[in-house]
Amino acid sequence: MPKTKKQKSLKLTQRDINILWKLSLKGYRFLTCRHLFPLYFPSESACQKRMSQLRKAGLVQRCFTPVIHEKQKRETVYTLARKGTKELARVLNISPKGLAGSAKFSPFFLEHSLRISSFMCSLEVALERVSAGLLSWRREKQLRSLKLKVSNPEQYGEKIPIIPDGFFSIKIGERIENFFLEADRGTMPIPKIRKKMLGYVQLYRR
Repeated sequence: MPKTKKQKSLKLTQRDINILWKLSLKGYRFLTCRHLFPLYFPSESACQKRMSQLRKAGLVQRCFTPVIHEKQKRETVYTLARKGTKELARVLNISPKGLAGSAKFSPFFLEHSLRISSFMCSLEVALERVSAGLLSWRREKQLRSLKLKVSNPEQYGEKIPIIPDGFFSIKIGERIENFFLEADRGTMPIPKIRKKMLGYVQLYRR
């Protein structure tokens, strides 16, 4: 039998645990060093070095953004590996169920997920500068299970499903503000966008 390369053991820091959580389904799942370094590292090169160590230890796995034309550079994208899932669950004393997603996903799904990651990581950096914080974050899958619907005021008997790409809460001082996140790549027809926005208006009124 061929010998398999033994994964190196690595002592995890609190920063590593935070990163693993961000790479789980409880966080943003897909992140690049472009997203991570403003949150956790002094430079992008320092981020690349640590992420390489986490990958060699088997805690994270990587994939790459698709390249459409020759001038476009592919980015290294990180997500939680199976070993990272078990280690994160052990350290936090929680169940590993629901921490990692399928290893199979489409380039479209990856691009959409990275768009969400870009917004949320930029938001976290901005909140730190004004002494505010991200109180909670929920992904689309968690929100879909709620089966939230509102009545369409323009079509009697029709229900509009509320399925945003994310839901987050911000705490500024003693005040808490809640937001739905929609990350559109310009592929959704205008009538569908209009109905989606109408649904949010109805939800707000209710």
